[in-house]
Parts: sequence; structure tokens; C-alpha cells
Amino acid sequence: FEFLRLSLSLPAMGPLDNSERKEPLVSRQQYIESLFKTRIDFFYRNALFSYVPAKSAALPLGCLSGFIGKQISEMENAGPESMFALRPHKTWKAAFITANANEEQQFVAVERRNDVGSAHSVIEHLIDARLSEYKGVAWHTDVEYVTQTRGFWAAAEKYRGQITELSFEFNPPNGLKGFDKFKDFDRIAKAQTNSEKSEYALKNKQGAVSPDGEFVESAVEYASEGAGKAVLKKGNKKLYDSRESKKTATIPESVMPREGEETKVAGVALQLNKEIDQEGQDD
Repeated sequence: FEFLRLSLSLPAMGPLDNSERKEPLVSRQQYIESLFKTRIDFFYRNALFSYVPAKSAALPLGCLSGFIGKQISEMENAGPESMFALRPHKTWKAAFITANANEEQQFVAVERRNDVGSAHSVIEHLIDARLSEYKGVAWHTDVEYVTQTRGFWAAAEKYRGQITELSFEFNPPNGLKGFDKFKDFDRIAKAQTNSEKSEYALKNKQGAVSPDGEFVESAVEYASEGAGKAVLKKGNKKLYDSRESKKTATIPESVMPREGEETKVAGVALQLNKEIDQEGQDD
């Protein structure tokens, strides 16, 4: 499973002084619940996808689970009357997901299935499909992987003396921990410039960028919580991208709800909720 943070913010529409910008009538928690409560079909890369909520009375408050499937076409042999000729046959590949919509944090854990697609892309397109049907003002939603910080520090040490650029991109803060001074500055900068994202780059053409100090430590921790991403470069070449250090969890196949079993749905959802509570802690 891979974890993604959902960062909800006021839509960047209207004048900069916020005098006419409308805040959604529903809370962040209610909005996330609306995204994952009902079935929705949508197209992505010329393929039909379908999200179906799972049933389980044992799910904790604010926790929603379901399956997102991708329709595929496979070639199968027809019967003897057709000399077993190959014919296209439509079937589905599906991944289990669970979303947490409590007041403090909103995240989604998505089963890693290459035959379904990238967790980040699939969730973004699911949200876009919901927005196309949504009535009223909706929260602006940024999706980003929760990552492990140790990958950054390993790369920083490995490539020390070669780093020409260290950059950070941040989504709007949404119940995240740490880095409070910068978070306040970043929030004000976005609000006053009507921006949805921000990016900060530190550069040295001689490769002498030093990824050390309180600023870098705080920014790396902040980004790892799903607030954004961190990148190290040598010229135009990427040395490190935080999306390559995703936080993951492994659930035994024996307890996966392959038949939609309610007890298994609740069990896996609870385990994934425990995992996200440990975010920011490297295994």
C-alpha cells in the first residue's frame, strides 16, 4: 500500500483580498466523505475506471473504504465451433483503498497494483470526476505521497559536492505537524498572491549546495508528511525525487478482502490507519 495526503484549501478564485471568495459550506471531513461514499465511473487514459464503496459496519468514524477497478480487454479462446479462435474479453483489475476523513488529517491508502495504475494519478482522476458532478463550491484538493525522510538524507550524503539545486514544492498546509514558522510564512505568501502551490529552490552552479541545517531538516520533514516534495539535482539531472521514497505498508494476502468481506475490510482499514499514525517516523 502507498499513502497519499489530501490537502484541502480554499479555492484560489476571486480577488486577492478574499472579499468575494466563498468558503465551501461543508467541512473538510464532510467533503472527503462525499468523495468516497458512493460509486462513480470515470475514464482515464482511454480506460474505464469504477470506484465502489465497501460495506462494513465495523469501520471507525471518519474511515471509508472501497475498491477502484480498471476495465481491461484480454484475448481468450472461443469455443470449438470457432476453432478456439481468439476473441476479446472484458474483465476487471481492482485495488483496495481506504480513506481517513477525520478532522486532523485526511489521507488515502491505495493498494499498489501496476495493472490498475499509479495511486497518485488514479486518485486525482477520481477526485476530478467527483468535481464534475459536484454542486456548489468545493474544496481545492492537492494529492501528494507521504514519504520517508531517510531516502533524502542518504541521497544528500551520496551526492554531496555534486548538488547544484535543492528544491521544495509545497501544497497548502492542512493539519500538518512541525515547521510552524515556515508554514505560516508559506500560508501568507500563498494567500496574498492567490497561489495554490509554492516552490523554493536553492542553487549553486559549482555543485556546492549543502543540504544541511534547520531550514532543510524542517522542510524535508514537512514535505514528507505529504505537504509537497523535495528534489535534488545536478544540472538538469535529477539525483533524488522524494516520490521515489514513498511510505508503504504490506498487508498479508490472507487478510485482504478479495470478496468484499466486511470483517476483512474493517481489519485492513484499521491496520492502515495505525500505519499512517506513525508517519514521519522512519522504519
